[in-house]
Amino acid sequence: MLEPTSIFRRMPITLKLSQRRLMGLYAIQVRGCFWHAHGCRRANRPQSNTDYWVPKLARNVARDRKVDDGLRELGWRVSVVWECEIASANMLEEAAAQVGREINRRARKP
Repeated sequence: MLEPTSIFRRMPITLKLSQRRLMGLYAIQVRGCFWHAHGCRRANRPQSNTDYWVPKLARNVARDRKVDDGLRELGWRVSVVWECEIASANMLEEAAAQVGREINRRARKP
């Protein structure tokens, strides 16, 4: 099985030195659909012990938002890849390519 980190390390990101300076820092958040309440079918809301799970998942989402906002304030660009988007090796490769295209696109902006 392919690991997300190994795929993202091999992303086709080709930047000139000047583009790298313009791009700044880039954070790729790979999130589990259940734990981060994505809203897809993989993120089924628990039917039992809801007094625990509903606030727990809400705290996770709030923490994600806070972390993403904090990174952006520090000049990072943030991209989120969801578990459901990388369920197979082909989907994982496509997600990595898409993030690579986004990084290249943002780096080329003046």
